[in-house]
Amino acid sequence: MIIVVEAEDQLDAEAWIAAEPYNAHGGFNGVVVRSWSQVLPEPEPSALRRTLEEERAKIAREPGVGALEDGRRGRTIGAGSGRAK
Repeated sequence: MIIVVEAEDQLDAEAWIAAEPYNAHGGFNGVVVRSWSQVLPEPEPSALRRTLEEERAKIAREPGVGALEDGRRGRTIGAGSGRAK
């Protein structure tokens, strides 16, 4: 069973599921609380574009990420020329 809950943060979601009657009385074998982002339909205009740009910016700040020959950004996987022998 999947239950989708809109909550302010992880702690609020965990508190909600802890108080949920079926869960509180042992109705579920286990519970996993995960963060979820709605992408379609967009909750507001350009929300998907903004989310993609934010994720790209996070990746670009990670060590080992640089510009590829075609201008895109990518992760350096290992040392060497990158050419097959």
